Amino acid sequence: YGGNVTGYLNDTLPCEPNGTVHCTPGHYCPAGVVWAPLPCEPGTYAPDFGQHVCTICPEGFTCTMPGTIVPEACPSGFWCGVGNAVPVPCPAGTFSNVEGLSNQTQCSACTPGMYCGMPGLTAPSGLCSDGYYCTLGAADAIASTCDVREQVCDTPSCSVLIPRAGLPA
Repeated sequence: YGGNVTGYLNDTLPCEPNGTVHCTPGHYCPAGVVWAPLPCEPGTYAPDFGQHVCTICPEGFTCTMPGTIVPEACPSGFWCGVGNAVPVPCPAGTFSNVEGLSNQTQCSACTPGMYCGMPGLTAPSGLCSDGYYCTLGAADAIASTCDVREQVCDTPSCSVLIPRAGLPA
């Protein structure tokens, strides 16, 4: 123990007066071994002293670093299942502006008239390009081409054609 009066061994690990090192938060001590704490693996955490096993990171949270003490909320634009160590981006065509998603189905489909062009967005990428329209969940700005014909049918049988310029806006 060496007469350490601060209650810490080498100023880093808490210890009792007899020199016994405790398993610190973010670490676990298998089979009660308190002298060799091991950091929790990514995807797990240990909030308390003396844990013999690490706790699996809950859904909606991520435990990205070894030795995690407190899980972090899954960031906006991503979702995190149970045991998450690397947040998963919401796919192209979707976005999320809230933290803590636990499943891909919680990502919001891109708003009609807009597109979501890449994974992990917190808001739509922008409006669709001129001459195109974007339906719910569009992943690019030219998702669907508008009708560019010069004439359109007046009736289902198409017996009368109307010049495109004459259509009401």
